Amino acid sequence: MIRRLVVKEMHKTFRLWRIAAAVVLAVSVCFCTSCGQQSEDSDEESSAGYEVYMANSEGTGLDSDYYEVSDQEPDDIVNKLYRFMSTYGENGPSGIYAELSRRPEFSIVDRVLYVDLPENYNSMSNVNQVLLRASVVKTMVQVEGIDYVTFYIDNMPLTQSMALSNDVNTSVGATLLNEASFVDSAMNAMDVVERLETTLYYADESGQKLVGEKDYISYNKNSSIEQVIIEQLIKGPEHSECKATLPKNLKLLSVSTKDGVCYVNFDSTFMDSMADVTAQVTIYSVVNSLCEIDGVKKVQFLVNGSQEGSYREQYPLSAAYERDLDLVTMTYIN
Repeated sequence: MIRRLVVKEMHKTFRLWRIAAAVVLAVSVCFCTSCGQQSEDSDEESSAGYEVYMANSEGTGLDSDYYEVSDQEPDDIVNKLYRFMSTYGENGPSGIYAELSRRPEFSIVDRVLYVDLPENYNSMSNVNQVLLRASVVKTMVQVEGIDYVTFYIDNMPLTQSMALSNDVNTSVGATLLNEASFVDSAMNAMDVVERLETTLYYADESGQKLVGEKDYISYNKNSSIEQVIIEQLIKGPEHSECKATLPKNLKLLSVSTKDGVCYVNFDSTFMDSMADVTAQVTIYSVVNSLCEIDGVKKVQFLVNGSQEGSYREQYPLSAAYERDLDLVTMTYIN
């Protein structure tokens, strides 16, 4: 009888142990499942979303699209965002980004993203340059750890003047840019682009006469058209029959028009001779091109802000020069 009671108690104890083990197992499964779900949720939370800005297919403004990036390091995020921005296809980047001879190089130092562009960035149109810079800046400043963006060309600061806003005119290389440096986020064609039909004057093959190139110039409407024209003259002509009239390394320090006179302030490089172009051709290349603008009747040159001296001992900087088309032999229509 005693033995039966002992066995009965042993069976009862065993049943209780099995029930307890089952409960522990169930709790463990639930706990593990919960942990797994939390882990998955944690992985999902590690992905961050970004509004990626890219030049539209017409090259007249910016479009944007939302992307999620799972990378955690700012450098990796920047590279992934640029890939989205430049809309890579099977053969590489497309649109205005395909104009670059190489992919930009990125580095982050003290919350500033340094963007090194290839040299042929300078040959892009003014509008495409603006769109490229705007898309990079507006996209990248969203990355945690990046407050500003600045641009270089082959490791040299980008010094091409640009209008950053209605009241700021400075050099890109000396300026830290953020999303406020550009027009509103829609960046549609009316916000970004102005088109002007005008004629720019370059030297003929002899360097003693002028040849016109008539075409539409597209530019950021927050920029000065006088500035855009001078920059285009420095860049040089489209036609192989024409020659540049200004040195490639010439810096435009400022340009403004008041009471019909356009004041063009160059650095001292302007005074250097161009052996294959006459002084008269250089002067009237600039004067005639600027006088194509409504409201510009005369042009006065300055060097480092000074009106003293003469250009190649022939043209006093103190004088204002009017349009003179006698040197023009022909005009190409692009």
